[in-house]
Amino acid sequence: MMKAFKRIGCAVVLLLAMALLTACSDGKTYYERAMENIPLPKGCSRWQYLPNDYDGDGEIEVFAFGGEESTQSWGPVWENLQVYYIDSQENVTKMDVGNGFNGRPVGTKTTGQKEFEEAYLTVGKQTYVRFYGGRDSCGYEIIFSVYNKKPTESSVDGGIDEVTADGYVIGSSQSEIDDIYVSKNGRLEFVESIYKGD
Repeated sequence: MMKAFKRIGCAVVLLLAMALLTACSDGKTYYERAMENIPLPKGCSRWQYLPNDYDGDGEIEVFAFGGEESTQSWGPVWENLQVYYIDSQENVTKMDVGNGFNGRPVGTKTTGQKEFEEAYLTVGKQTYVRFYGGRDSCGYEIIFSVYNKKPTESSVDGGIDEVTADGYVIGSSQSEIDDIYVSKNGRLEFVESIYKGD
């Protein structure tokens, strides 16, 4: 008789726990809940999310972004872009992209898309997410990642063309020059420019 009460008690506890979890579950991810208190920028219909294991530690970190959605001659863009970092404890940090940066994740086809696979760049165990854009006529990439549980930011003039087998990141700010970067502490650090000639 005592075993039956224990089984019933365990079943009741399990049912209560499941009911509590279901009642608390709103179908949103932790990062969507974390961004609920951050007001959307003017002209922005929703936050977009870039979840990934940026530092290779097995945990997912997230960058959220938004801005005034528009289409320019070079494609879809978020004007006055805002970017936030959300850690696994739902802490939100605003990234400094400055005022007036108009951009988009690299490879974006429409402001309505939800996946941005082309924006990711992996060098060794480090993953980066790249935004192309600028202010006025200057085009460059702002690049975000995570190192030691902290968000990082880099920038590359022009854009990134390739990652070599030995881990060098090749960018091009001008057609006749290759800019060489290395991945270090969650940032892309400039090494040198190599003139390619005519």
